[in-house]
Amino acid sequence: MQIFYYSLSLFLIVVLAKDCGRQEKQAHTQEKLVVSKIRTTKTPLETNVASCPEDGKCSAILKPNTTFSLAEDSIDALYPVWDEKSSEYASFVFKYERDKNPNYADNEYREEIFFTFNPERDYKLKDSNLQQVKLTYGRICFCRGATGYVPVTQGQLEIRKIDSENYRIALQFKNEAYPQLIQSIEDTLYLPTQN
Repeated sequence: MQIFYYSLSLFLIVVLAKDCGRQEKQAHTQEKLVVSKIRTTKTPLETNVASCPEDGKCSAILKPNTTFSLAEDSIDALYPVWDEKSSEYASFVFKYERDKNPNYADNEYREEIFFTFNPERDYKLKDSNLQQVKLTYGRICFCRGATGYVPVTQGQLEIRKIDSENYRIALQFKNEAYPQLIQSIEDTLYLPTQN
């Protein structure tokens, strides 16, 4: 019986290692930028993304009265802490979640991009100035040593207020810490008047 459990454990480790290696290879070998088109809708705030990697789902949301900070856990890994009581800021949150393969355990893969901004002004930021809006990239997967959240300091971001409730967002970025699939997001999003 012990041999059976040992063999099963060894098999699962090999399968997970191959899947994580496939994820790393896909992220490293993808040459073209993935441009995510987000469609404007009045309700709900969360929208589906029209152009997303075929093997998953993307969504984006503008969260009114919200900001965040990055905190460190006991092993010095960063994670976001959200404050939903901010009256003058809003936050943009984008998520890509790859479809799960039912044949593998722990094969979840997610990328997140978020930033916080004052919706009363326009922004045109580049490289280290991206930290004025705390632009953050997150890669969440069972990929030893290649998962977590990092501040982004390479790229360009433009946020333009079109009218009282619609914002044009154009983002191109890369991070140095982890492989990434999503490299560009561009379109218009709806943000209701803040309370």
